[in-house]
Amino acid sequence: MTLSRFLNKIRKKLKEHPHMHLLKILWPFLWSIDRGIQGRFFGAFFIILFSTALSITVPLLFKEVVKILTTPDARKETFVFLILGFYGATWTLTRISIPLREVLMFRVMEKGVMRLSAHIFEHLHSLSYDFHVRRKTGEITSAIEKAQDAFPAILWPLFFLIIPTFIEVLIVSVLLSYLYGFFYGIIMITIISLFLIYSTKALSWSLEARRQSNKKHYQSNSNIVDSFLNFSTIKLFNTQQSEFDKCRKVLQEREEATTNALVRGRCVTVGQDLIIGIALILFSILSAYKVLYENYNVSDFVLINSYVLQFSIPLGSLGFILSNFRGQLIHMEKVIELLSCKPSIKDGEESLQIIDKKLTVSCKDIYFEYEPKRPILKGISFDLLPGKTLAIVGSSGSGKSTIASLLMRFYECKSGEILINKQNIYTLKQESFFKHLGAVSQDITLFNDSLKNNLTYGNPSVSDEMLDEVIKLTLLDSFVHALPDGLETTVGERGLALSTGEKQKIGIARVLLKQPSFYIFDEATSSLDVETEKKIMQNIKNVTKNATVLIIAHRLSTIRSADEILVFDKGKIVEVGTHASLLKKKGRYASLCTAQAAT
Repeated sequence: MTLSRFLNKIRKKLKEHPHMHLLKILWPFLWSIDRGIQGRFFGAFFIILFSTALSITVPLLFKEVVKILTTPDARKETFVFLILGFYGATWTLTRISIPLREVLMFRVMEKGVMRLSAHIFEHLHSLSYDFHVRRKTGEITSAIEKAQDAFPAILWPLFFLIIPTFIEVLIVSVLLSYLYGFFYGIIMITIISLFLIYSTKALSWSLEARRQSNKKHYQSNSNIVDSFLNFSTIKLFNTQQSEFDKCRKVLQEREEATTNALVRGRCVTVGQDLIIGIALILFSILSAYKVLYENYNVSDFVLINSYVLQFSIPLGSLGFILSNFRGQLIHMEKVIELLSCKPSIKDGEESLQIIDKKLTVSCKDIYFEYEPKRPILKGISFDLLPGKTLAIVGSSGSGKSTIASLLMRFYECKSGEILINKQNIYTLKQESFFKHLGAVSQDITLFNDSLKNNLTYGNPSVSDEMLDEVIKLTLLDSFVHALPDGLETTVGERGLALSTGEKQKIGIARVLLKQPSFYIFDEATSSLDVETEKKIMQNIKNVTKNATVLIIAHRLSTIRSADEILVFDKGKIVEVGTHASLLKKKGRYASLCTAQAAT
């Protein structure tokens, strides 16, 4: 095999290596278009090369000092002191260069961590609803935390130990070959090659255990977070002991996996230290033999062993660093997996055309299924005009909320069309549609922030007068006045400090303050009593009178005044009309009303 073919083969293997792929992904976060960051990076790399040159020079100067001192000559006194001064200055500069290059790189590394974290955050928010339904919060937060720690832990040793050490080894091998023959250079290269081959094979064995350890770590974190999120259910079902046992089990599995990973890591280090020890013995014996039997100067013995000792420290560290380096790359794998996820709902390229906030919604022969062979919607068609209220009712599982999910672009229909102002919803930029949409679902999620910030989330610049008006319309005024800090009261994580009814009132108020053109109320008042629900729906009627309104309700009293009511049954529209006309038909809607009146 020719040298060029051999190098091409090596280059191809490196390119295909999974860790090289990870480094390729991470590199853009380190390399910034910011000129200041680039300047710091180049400055640090220059200092690395400069300190490497100084590090190689120190043993050469020490050799000269020993040579002169072992062959005394009064005429060389000045020269000796000059070399000693230069030796001391070189050593000092070598030591000073280490913190200097670190100072230059601190900003580079932290900027990289910031950009990586921001990218992960933005990417996760860009993913579709189905991803967030399946996600495990504890696993994701753990992966992001590990990635933030791993990023500098990967790149710091790469630039400050691994690359400089290999540059230094290469130069010293050439230098020893030049001064004492190719044999010394060949030995140096052989030892380093054995070290790398052993490290690569042994680390693969060790890192498989590390990968299992990470897997158990993510599982335990996910289990613990999930348990805390469902603490009320656990208490009500009196299953604390079962949860404790489950937690201990996953923590014990994590303990076993982590211990195994740590033991394997130390076994690898033992083998690496043995290789370095063999190199030290070999060079010491060879150089001592040359001094004793081949008229080498003691200074030559000092130079050769100085280089070996000089490498023993970084190579010893390199064993640990390589292990840690590849371990940190494994920590990054979960985040890279997250970053490789693609949104299932693709963004369109058109902007929604809307005049005077008027918005028309049309569904044309919609078919949808969550799973193959389990159809949910079967040929749904309707038109909803500006200023009109359309209600959808039906029994549980009839497909009511699925329509809302399709209109909110959580999913895409299997066939049919959804038109917004005669534009296909799938061709629209989601942002251009969502800014005109206001949706209130049955389960209201709030931020762990003040009540005011939660209310004004969709319209932070809203006036205090309008805020007060909406609070009154949604019957939140007495609740707000009763709070010790009023609107500045923190609602707790996910709004857990509030009742379900209070959260639904806040959800309705939040959407009203956004002032959208299209409202979707999906069981938005299900946790309110009938009287409160009636008052709120009556109060907000004036606010929404010019808007397009879709109400999905199980409680039929909510939708009596709707302009049109669609009755769903098994994914089909079985009746259409007003409250009065549907009662006259004495069909499915009338049966639902009778059943609710009897309860």
